Amino acid sequence: MLREISLLITKLIEDEPLLVTISATRVELSKGTGMCNVYFSCTEGNEGFLKALEVLKLYRKSLRAALSKARQSRHTPELMFLFDEQLEREMRMHRLLDTVKEEGDGDE
Repeated sequence: MLREISLLITKLIEDEPLLVTISATRVELSKGTGMCNVYFSCTEGNEGFLKALEVLKLYRKSLRAALSKARQSRHTPELMFLFDEQLEREMRMHRLLDTVKEEGDGDE
């Protein structure tokens, strides 16, 4: 499902250049509730994602319909768009580790 959503977002970028700053990173399907959480990273951080989110909300129904057609499924879950804080935390941790490593290399 992540691949299909990513392809649909790529097609939207032609009409909505603001979406060029985001990319879908993961998808979580909830059991039994018919919800699909789609997580995005953004080159401009959370603030940039909030701007892109307004555009995504406008296309939510058409994205869901296109996803249903692509998956050839009668039932397609509702889409929720979320900022991927997990990815941001991982990137921050890598930067901290790089800083510690650089400081350690300087002590020799």
